[in-house]
Amino acid sequence: MKILCISIAVLTLLVGTAGCSKPSITSPTPTPASPPSVASAIANTSPAVVRVITKTGMGSGMIIDKAGYVLTNSHVVEGNQTVSVVLSDGRELSASILGRDEITDLAILRISSENLPVVTLGDSDKLEQAEEVIAIGYPLDLEGSVTISKGIVSAFRNYEGVDYIQTDTAINPGNSGGPLINLEGEVVGINVMTIRVAGGLPIEGMNFAIAINSAKQIIPKLIAGISILRPTPEPEPWLTYTNGPWGYLIQYPSTWKLRDNTSVQAGQVYIEGPGSAVITIRRIEALGTTVSHFVDLQINGNSEALPVYRVLSRMELAWQGIYPACEWTEVHQAGVGYPLLKAKHLYLNSNGYFYMVTGVALESEYESYSSTIYTIINSFRLIE
Repeated sequence: MKILCISIAVLTLLVGTAGCSKPSITSPTPTPASPPSVASAIANTSPAVVRVITKTGMGSGMIIDKAGYVLTNSHVVEGNQTVSVVLSDGRELSASILGRDEITDLAILRISSENLPVVTLGDSDKLEQAEEVIAIGYPLDLEGSVTISKGIVSAFRNYEGVDYIQTDTAINPGNSGGPLINLEGEVVGINVMTIRVAGGLPIEGMNFAIAINSAKQIIPKLIAGISILRPTPEPEPWLTYTNGPWGYLIQYPSTWKLRDNTSVQAGQVYIEGPGSAVITIRRIEALGTTVSHFVDLQINGNSEALPVYRVLSRMELAWQGIYPACEWTEVHQAGVGYPLLKAKHLYLNSNGYFYMVTGVALESEYESYSSTIYTIINSFRLIE
């Protein structure tokens, strides 16, 4: 009986091996991996994105280490000793500036707190053109949660040895220092700037972030307290122009060009600066009119003759504490279709003459030159 059982078992084994197919074993179909989602990328990163507040403005930043190191832009904290950081949960903490790099525009701050969320730093070299990216930050210092914007990698650039990611992701004032992340929630860049034309108008869809791989080379130095600052340029030498026959002097930068036009129009001098900036100096007879009344005539006449004429400010004063004078700033348009011009005027009355000093530039460029224009006008002096 025992022999029969063994024979049957052996026969069964042989038949199963040589004469019959083994039952097929079907492997379960693997579930495809879910594609990365914007929501999960944001959820992983946004708790570590912070609001950076200074006396002069605000920006964004990100916590990169549980030790409390916060990465942001250098220009966000430049010129400030007191900085505070607002966490995503609303806590406001004082921060110290460990180091700044003005070349790459990076800075490291330090805050002290427990259980800090941190971002994950990615590899910007793995980015591809047209890959989707997300900017997270606090544009315009809006209250509440972070603002999210999504776009693509438009191009890769390099300026002054720093790699940049060009993106059409919306970046606005206040986004500076915040992260640019990929769909895995990894930081691939630090949002830094928007390209703008003269007058401050942004170029649509051209924004930049410092590639995180460029930042990784700098971060250890900043944490160690090393700052890399641009050299302070030598002050620009100024020249003094003295017009003895007309009784005045004025100072101006040596890079500006003075053109004495008194041979063509008595008492008129031009000082031409970069771009559209020009200083004009004139002297005319007062003919018994007060400077205030003369300015009224100028303003009223221009407001009727020009398509656009707006007085922005006006102030009566005693120039140098002696001469009756009037200062005002205005915007005007020379004719329909012409660009708007902005001008600052100083008119003063002395010895039967009006001395008129005017600084003017395209309104879109005026702020770039306003400080120099004010300094030139304020240097104007009457001489005996």
